[in-house]
Amino acid sequence: MRFHTGCALLVLSAYLSITQTAHAQYTFTTIDVPGAVDTFLTGVNDHGDIVGGYNIEVFGPSYAFFTEGDSFIPIAVPGSAETTAFGINNNGKIVGSFVRMSSMAFFIQASGKGSTRLTFRFPRACS
Repeated sequence: MRFHTGCALLVLSAYLSITQTAHAQYTFTTIDVPGAVDTFLTGVNDHGDIVGGYNIEVFGPSYAFFTEGDSFIPIAVPGSAETTAFGINNNGKIVGSFVRMSSMAFFIQASGKGSTRLTFRFPRACS
């Protein structure tokens, strides 16, 4: 009986030391786009740049964003009803898609103000 109690205490102390170490290794940050009912993240690069999306109404269209410091910068393709950012690489290039007049297209955009956007359309890819 004494052996089992000693083993149980040993396992418990090992478990607690592992979980305490694991908790010490991470910092959690809440990311909420101001005014949004839902915020979701879809990509982060090695520099900590984040891309994601948000909704301003329940069951409404999604809009894309990227972070620049503590600021949320929207990614809006002119004339699109919905924009989605999928990821960002270490050079700040953002890849995503948008919907315009019931057709979908894809984009690559450099992050930052005054950035350029390359748009790719695939005929008959969706209707």
